[in-house]
Amino acid sequence: RGFRGAVAASPLDNRVDTQHSATLTLEWQPLRDLAVNASLQSDTRTSNLPGYDYASKMAGVSAQFAF
Repeated sequence: RGFRGAVAASPLDNRVDTQHSATLTLEWQPLRDLAVNASLQSDTRTSNLPGYDYASKMAGVSAQFAF
């Protein structure tokens, strides 16, 4: 099969989005058998059409112990 374009015009054809992402990760190994990780993440999207803007903030912490 060959793609011959969109079947019908979409109202999103003129949509223009701008996206920004940032991540910060820290890794710390206070002991030989212990590792601690922390992370922060931010994502934003702005759009020229209403209802498509988006913002998200996340944080995480983990620890790993080897024995």
